[in-house]
Amino acid sequence: MTIDKIKAYALNELKIFPCAKDKRPLTPHGFKDATSDADKIKSYWREHPQALIGLATGEVNNVVVLDFDLHKDGSCLTQFETEFKLSLEGHPYKVRTMNGGLHFYFRYPKGYDIRSRNGFRSSVDVKANGGYVIAADGETYRLDGAPSPDHASGVRTSTLAVAQNVEIA
Repeated sequence: MTIDKIKAYALNELKIFPCAKDKRPLTPHGFKDATSDADKIKSYWREHPQALIGLATGEVNNVVVLDFDLHKDGSCLTQFETEFKLSLEGHPYKVRTMNGGLHFYFRYPKGYDIRSRNGFRSSVDVKANGGYVIAADGETYRLDGAPSPDHASGVRTSTLAVAQNVEIA
């Protein structure tokens, strides 16, 4: 992991923190230690140079993530789409996880208090206030498709594109 990729999150004012390969936070207070302060981020990654990038979810970074654990239940995405009568196919803000799962990113809606909830549905978690995900780093967590800046549910394009060096028009 290069410090330039990590600093890019800070430059885009995204609050991050280091996580171990097993996704556990490497800071005393986990996502509560997330920061966009470049000096603090350098300090974190000097201490943990191989760390994954933890991205605090919810209002703090203006993002809600639907986390589908496809390796546990490959049908959970289809079941979710059927239950909620929607299609996530072609959703431009998704990240393929190191275990083959998918994270779908959405803009955090103003005026709501959305809390993280593991087990929202079978093999589906909601990551929002009080939670975090491992951010796209272009290595272990990869952008699955290129984000479109005019997509109605778009989050800050930098959230996904920054570490991927994706060209945003």
